[in-house]
Amino acid sequence: MTTSRQRGSSIKKVLLSSGDVRWRFRIDAEPDSKGKRRQRTLTFRTEAEAVQAQARARADIAQGTWTEPSKVTVDEWCQTWLDIGERTWRPSTHDSYRRTLALPRREFGHVRLQKLTRADVEALVRKMAREGGNGGNGRSPRTVSLMLTVLGKVVKEAVREGYVGSNVVDRVRKPRRAPREMQTWTAAEMSRFLGSVADDPLVGVWHVAALGLRRGELLGMRWSDIDLDKGLLTIRQARVQAGKETVVGDPKTDRGRRTVPLHPAAVNALRETRRMTLTENPAVPMREKVGRDRLVAVDAIGEPISPAAFSTAFQRHATAAELPRIRLHDMRHSAISILLQQGIPIVTVAKLAGHDPAMTMSVYGHATDDTTRVATDLLGRLYGS
Repeated sequence: MTTSRQRGSSIKKVLLSSGDVRWRFRIDAEPDSKGKRRQRTLTFRTEAEAVQAQARARADIAQGTWTEPSKVTVDEWCQTWLDIGERTWRPSTHDSYRRTLALPRREFGHVRLQKLTRADVEALVRKMAREGGNGGNGRSPRTVSLMLTVLGKVVKEAVREGYVGSNVVDRVRKPRRAPREMQTWTAAEMSRFLGSVADDPLVGVWHVAALGLRRGELLGMRWSDIDLDKGLLTIRQARVQAGKETVVGDPKTDRGRRTVPLHPAAVNALRETRRMTLTENPAVPMREKVGRDRLVAVDAIGEPISPAAFSTAFQRHATAAELPRIRLHDMRHSAISILLQQGIPIVTVAKLAGHDPAMTMSVYGHATDDTTRVATDLLGRLYGS
């Protein structure tokens, strides 16, 4: 192998023993942890490639964004990120991220992470807007935005680990999303729903749902979590959908661990559920009737009901009661909105819902419009005007 330096350049022409020509240059990387000088030699097939790479490397070094060359692909780094996160995320969160990253991994997973460009991501955004989704007319802006958010987290971690110098996903604009009007029931409609399920074995669960609990919290309730005499429910776990499986884990957030007071009607409904699904249910063996860790939301033979089946049951009852169609989760929205419209302080509502008060305000701020009128009228009366 022989080398020769191009006149006026730090790039060397290298003649390999095979007769092939390569172009090579050396750069000074950041010193190591002991302050020792580090140099890296980079080789390219053409002089033009070497010239461009050297210019980029010098600019990146000057800006502090230069990274060691790596062959790690987008797909490999996505999997590494998912594997690391699995140790701390809820199973449903891990499954959601995995499904969200499926399309980017399929589209450019083979690309080296350091070669991923804004153009690659922009092309995927355009493709998602055209293809897939309901009816094949393209994914919704919400779906595209979610993909960009999750992919951005993946690349952000790669920046932190030194695999890439900057996050190309951050430079891609998310599509504009039309404001989605929240679908809720009124207090009268909630009351009508509860009246329609009076004879349902899960009447107690529906009453607790009307207090604004999440589906996973409802399905994770055990009889040991409920003190019927004191009228208290302690949220300690959640049963959620993770892919095709139902898994038990911690509540969604730290604030999700809370104690919820139960009003008398909810307590009575829970007593009925306990009677119909447990103490007087012939399908449950006698030795299991005294088990305090048994789940509250079970089917006719005493087996845990799945999240999908629970949502289906809600839709069936709502249709039978001739109520406006909403999602099961909108029952939670309804309860929170009703409380805020009644002037209950946001801090109190957030505590009941297991929310951060700031988040409650950002999502349900519209529900407090009527209470501001009540507040100003009150001040007027106090001022004697």
